[in-house]
Amino acid sequence: MTMAFLSTRQSVVNALALRVQNDVHVIVALATPCSLPLACWIADRLSLPLAYVRPGKSKAYGRQRQHEGADTEGLNVCLIADGDMSDVIPLLHAARVDLIEVAG
Repeated sequence: MTMAFLSTRQSVVNALALRVQNDVHVIVALATPCSLPLACWIADRLSLPLAYVRPGKSKAYGRQRQHEGADTEGLNVCLIADGDMSDVIPLLHAARVDLIEVAG
């Protein structure tokens, strides 16, 4: 529902952008309908690159990666995930498999 209202969306994005650590180099989202737009807005607000991690398995074609988007190897990232820890734990595992260094 936050997405529907510009002023509410801006307030949420501004508040979350203030919480991102200074040593973060890339915003990474869990590729879900709620997390991905939020991560896009935060990355845009902070002028940071964006990547995402698919929940579940890697795709079965192309590079067969679960992580797509900005290069994250050796960089600190901020993970954006809307959900409980059951959603975030697989994201962290996928991030580590694809050589993302998780900050914080």
